Amino acid sequence: PGLAVSGRGRSAKIAVQGTIAGTNKEFLDPKVVGVDDRCALGQWIHGEAKQYSGVPEYGKLVQEHKAFHASAAKVIEMVAAGKLEEAKTCVDKGEFFDASLRTINAIRHLRTKVAP
Repeated sequence: PGLAVSGRGRSAKIAVQGTIAGTNKEFLDPKVVGVDDRCALGQWIHGEAKQYSGVPEYGKLVQEHKAFHASAAKVIEMVAAGKLEEAKTCVDKGEFFDASLRTINAIRHLRTKVAP
């Protein structure tokens, strides 16, 4: 139930990458991007997935997803400050990239733990 969530974080990642590339014309407010319960994955984590709150992997996912959003907000701040190369590096191989991978891995670990 609800464990097919690995694609849910992609829209946030695509929006951030589009902001750097200039293809995303939607204004991304770092204060909004930094909140971890507004995206589809965050809504799942803070809603339906709370049934797994007794599982350590759930806590890890909450932590990693929150870090992902904090990193995404930093990237948006970099873009707003005109630091496009720094933002691109962060997304391609830096903090944002790492936070994204850690979130994906946390989803996989939770799925492995609770899936029948």
